[in-house]
Amino acid sequence: RDSVASRGLGDVYKRQATYVDDISVFAQRSADVEEAYTSLHAAFDKLTRQDGDELTQIIGMQLSRSSSGVRVHQTAYAQRILDTFPDVTGSFATPTRSEPPPTPSPLLSDVQAGQFRKAVGMLLYLVNLSRPDLAYATRAAAQGMARPTAADWQQVERILGYLRTTVDYGLFYPAMPGIPNMRAYVDADFAGEVDRKSISGMLGAFGQQGAFMWKSTKQHLTAKSSTEAELIALADNCSSIIVARRALGELGIIVPGPTVIYEDNTAAITILRDIVYSGRTKHIDVRLQYERDQVRR
Repeated sequence: RDSVASRGLGDVYKRQATYVDDISVFAQRSADVEEAYTSLHAAFDKLTRQDGDELTQIIGMQLSRSSSGVRVHQTAYAQRILDTFPDVTGSFATPTRSEPPPTPSPLLSDVQAGQFRKAVGMLLYLVNLSRPDLAYATRAAAQGMARPTAADWQQVERILGYLRTTVDYGLFYPAMPGIPNMRAYVDADFAGEVDRKSISGMLGAFGQQGAFMWKSTKQHLTAKSSTEAELIALADNCSSIIVARRALGELGIIVPGPTVIYEDNTAAITILRDIVYSGRTKHIDVRLQYERDQVRR
């Protein structure tokens, strides 16, 4: 299980993050860290402690701190993925192909399918923690988990080739005097799947840097236009942003001002700003009304 506990008064706080059997304690005073460790050690006699006062790694993530900020990356884990598949030797500048995969494509053997699923699983863990640049490509590859084909494996090879050239990529969170505004970038790939479902994409960040949430997912509804696909993506991601703000608020981190959402579909923006009803938007009016409520707030 994963959880975050917070306790504090004013500017003095102590937070404890737990993920399965990894526990991290954050505090402004060393005495608070020692107090937390003493309590944890009394409850778990086999608890081992990482040397040093600063957190350098947790659940596969590596952290490097400097006066300019904190860098989060998974270089060691990314290299482990490449070492697991030594037969994949190519290098690519992008994780996806510009041309569509060949169809039909033969199914992989049971052994090959097992390797495919292992590769996708490892890549998903990398994506979820520190590599938003791999989210779209890995999601596309994961669509073939049930019956992987040769084309699906070629997609994985492409991702691994890109990973080889970007093995040390990560996220950087610059040191800031206060908490910057939250912003989000939302987009949709209309009818981008074989079954003509659309893809929602989102990235949330603090200020100009510091991405803290991202996702690339297939929409559950079949959008009838690019505008509808964008509206569905906006509605889904509005919910994610609200949950993130509430979670931060429970930790005592108050994000100033409203969250600015960047959207590139003019029709979707017009529909949200102006209450325009027509036969073309009535079927998604409930979802639209939720988004309008968030815009008004």
